[in-house]
Amino acid sequence: TLVHLGANLEDPESVKATIAAHVVKNGTKVQYCYSYEAYLTMQNKTWNRPGGRKLKYHQEENIIYIPPEDHLDQLIAATNSKRLATYLQTLKETFTDPGEAIPIEWNDVLDRQIAIRHPVKDHRPRTLEVSEKLIAMINMLPHTSNRVFDCSYNSMLTVFVKVRRRLATKTQNQRINRIELRSYRHWAGTKIAELSNGNPITVMKMLGIRNVTN
Repeated sequence: TLVHLGANLEDPESVKATIAAHVVKNGTKVQYCYSYEAYLTMQNKTWNRPGGRKLKYHQEENIIYIPPEDHLDQLIAATNSKRLATYLQTLKETFTDPGEAIPIEWNDVLDRQIAIRHPVKDHRPRTLEVSEKLIAMINMLPHTSNRVFDCSYNSMLTVFVKVRRRLATKTQNQRINRIELRSYRHWAGTKIAELSNGNPITVMKMLGIRNVTN
């Protein structure tokens, strides 16, 4: 992204200026800084962070939009793609991060259980029980590779955004456009909290989170 924005990666001052000028959230700028530091570490180089030792950019805290369940189900029903519909149903029933569901392999699906063996963001690997409906949807997909969802995350996201926009227009409900792929996980976490009387340990375990603070 920094190169695309015109930064000279060999000149830290150029990178600083590019990050400062780019109109994005501070949380994104934090990620740019960490990525650039990783790039420099690979070359045994260092830089003076923007703001010094205490990085001047900080992750903002946002209020997460939790959509109603029927809106999530409407999106699943609205797509003409069996693969996307199955992917969304998988997100809903396994509470996974969108990036954790893409690598699911056929061998990870056994009876009514799905193993999440490629966790992201330091999540824990885990095995979750799902519905017969989801298993039937998975079995209807073509076996073109070892993976159930034989595509990239970006291609899945592109189709999802189109379906979301079309459904929001059709139903005249702009709240549909606020739903993201990770909204299925956020909804699930809230539902688990409700069913467990707000027990954070239960939520942590079901979502595969390592640190209860998160």
